[in-house]
Amino acid sequence: MYRIKDRIINKLFNLPKWVLHPTCLQIDTHNYCNLSCIHCNVKQDGSFNLERGSIKNETYIKLIDYFKNSKINVANFMNGEPLLEPRLNYFNNLAGRISKSKIILDSNGTLYEERYKLLNEYIKVIRITINSYNADTYELIHGKDLLYEALRTLSWLKVNINNDVELSINHIVNKYNVHELEQFLKVFRGYNINVFPVHYGDSQIDSIKSKTDKLKELFRVLKNGNIVYPNRIKMMYDEPCQCFNILGIGQKGEIIQCVDFPSKYNYGTIYDTDILDAWKERLKNGMDNECCNTCSIKFDNWKNVMGKYA
Repeated sequence: MYRIKDRIINKLFNLPKWVLHPTCLQIDTHNYCNLSCIHCNVKQDGSFNLERGSIKNETYIKLIDYFKNSKINVANFMNGEPLLEPRLNYFNNLAGRISKSKIILDSNGTLYEERYKLLNEYIKVIRITINSYNADTYELIHGKDLLYEALRTLSWLKVNINNDVELSINHIVNKYNVHELEQFLKVFRGYNINVFPVHYGDSQIDSIKSKTDKLKELFRVLKNGNIVYPNRIKMMYDEPCQCFNILGIGQKGEIIQCVDFPSKYNYGTIYDTDILDAWKERLKNGMDNECCNTCSIKFDNWKNVMGKYA
């Protein structure tokens, strides 16, 4: 749970929430997937964690219990497709009953026969990843021709989810689909679309960072005569990178340096280290470390941000 002292400090100095505690919890419950998307660390034929596996129930329970008195977003399946997990409802029920968390679920949506798992009462945000409206481009990016299945799941959800559940599309831009973006936004105009112009190369870790200023014309959308940009374009957050507010937990309870990198970069496990102590050590460590030094998607002003808060 969050310490009272930390809450007082946060109010006195008006610090961003991520300085004192994570705002989102991503749990590596397993690293299995049915696709091999070029932008993702987890492939059907192998994981960037090198070792396949699943989290133990007791590890998950200990983690959720730690945050039981806090309001934090919980996103299960940091590295894996959630609909492959037979314990999905069990995990979501635990998080929903024990904590005050808002549960977020990201899925590729291609396992249509497992769609009923998405109706769990505690899930408040569902994001389906679709990176092209064109079947050929979709197969190139996702590794399989399953666009139709993803669209079936998306359409079914729009009819069947409760009104209080936020449904959106995650759209990750890369060099294979960037030319389709304007048409993609028109095709899916009925949905909230989260555009991530992060990876312009072949993979997440090895990509060349997209330069936002050079892509603005591609992402521009006219609405009521005003220029607006889809989510993640402006990058006005007072953060060093898009991941620094997120606490990643590995399958063995590792407190991970970054959710986009292997669990070998960690500050111990939840069994031998207090989570918030590890979080403060991560802030003190900053971004001058083996993990962050190899990252290509840090925000341009990351040094200034870390200089203010580290």
